[in-house]
Amino acid sequence: MPPHWQNTYPQHWPAFLRVMIQILFAVLCMVAFGSRSLERRWNWDPDSGTRSAKKSSDPTNVATKRTDPDYMERISVRVGILTIIASSLLSTAVTFLTSDPPSGSLIQYQTPSTQRYLWVTVGLLLSGIIAGSSVMYMLSTYTRDWGVRVAMSTRGRVWCGLILLSYPFFVIFIAIATSTIGFTKAALQSEDPSVRIGAVLINAVSLSLLVPLVWRSIPPEWLSERGKHATGEKPQADGDYNGNAG
Repeated sequence: MPPHWQNTYPQHWPAFLRVMIQILFAVLCMVAFGSRSLERRWNWDPDSGTRSAKKSSDPTNVATKRTDPDYMERISVRVGILTIIASSLLSTAVTFLTSDPPSGSLIQYQTPSTQRYLWVTVGLLLSGIIAGSSVMYMLSTYTRDWGVRVAMSTRGRVWCGLILLSYPFFVIFIAIATSTIGFTKAALQSEDPSVRIGAVLINAVSLSLLVPLVWRSIPPEWLSERGKHATGEKPQADGDYNGNAG
């Protein structure tokens, strides 16, 4: 794997800066490709769902060129699903912005405070749809050889690619959080105590669901690797994982 694809940085950089950049890089890789590094992207074997050094270590390998589109199709489908979700959320947000609450509504979401949150949500989702559509078009003509020689030929281009692939996911997450804050503020200003209590309970349940979601997303190998770090054992390389997350 090329050095600029690796999550390593000069030792003369401040330690805290290197750690922060490494964490950010790993997060972007997780969202974009389903693994914490580009090792599996470089050595992808779609027949087994794991790496294959013989087939994929050489970007000009005929077998790699033939099978790599299968891998990129999975990434394209993932981005397409996120774009569809963003479009659905956008139409919902626009509906709330352009319609008045029904008479006797328990939540008055036409207040200036809630409107500001909704407009921010609309802007974020629009940018996510634009980015997602652009990425899908790019992936439709993407080849491994072109990606290695052009699209990901430098460290800066690698970061740009990861950001573009991850952007729709983060935008949807931030947009949902923003609109939730706006509606929660409107609900807490309601004169009906049941609405205020319900808003708190709904938010508490929604946030609690993030815990099992994050827990199920952590590969067991990562946990065992943390234990090996604590005991001084040699950790397993990311490319040796046999999961099918990518």
